[in-house]
Amino acid sequence: MSFRITPKDVGRKVITRDGNKAVIIACDDDETMPFEVRHFRGNYYHTPTGSITKEQMKNDMDIIAWADEPVTDQPRPKDLRDEFAMVALSGITANARWFLPTNPPSDINAEYAKKAYAIADAMIKARGK
Repeated sequence: MSFRITPKDVGRKVITRDGNKAVIIACDDDETMPFEVRHFRGNYYHTPTGSITKEQMKNDMDIIAWADEPVTDQPRPKDLRDEFAMVALSGITANARWFLPTNPPSDINAEYAKKAYAIADAMIKARGK
C-alpha cells in the first residue's frame, strides 16, 4: 500500500504490519521526503510508501493501513465452526480411503473441505442439544 502523506495527516493513526497502531507526528510539504511516525518503540522515519527501510524487505513497523479506515484484505477471525472443521479435516485426510467416493471429482480437496464443514455443522447442532 502506498501512502500520500501530507501535513494535514499529522496526528492521524495508522496500523503497522505487526498489528500495532502508530501516529504520524511530522511531515513536510514535499511528498517525496520521509515522514516521522511515533511507534510504541519510539519515533521512526518512513519512506513515502510507508515502509521503514528503503529496501524492499518487509518490516513489522511498516504502515499497512489507516487506523480509521477498515482493512479489507484481512481474513475473518476463526470461529468455533472453523475449529471443528479443522479437526474434522484432519480426520478425513488421515482416513482418506474411507471418504473417497467411487468416482472421485477432479477437485477432491474441495470435496474434503465441504465434508469437513458438514461435520462441523453437525457438531455445532449436536452441541446445542
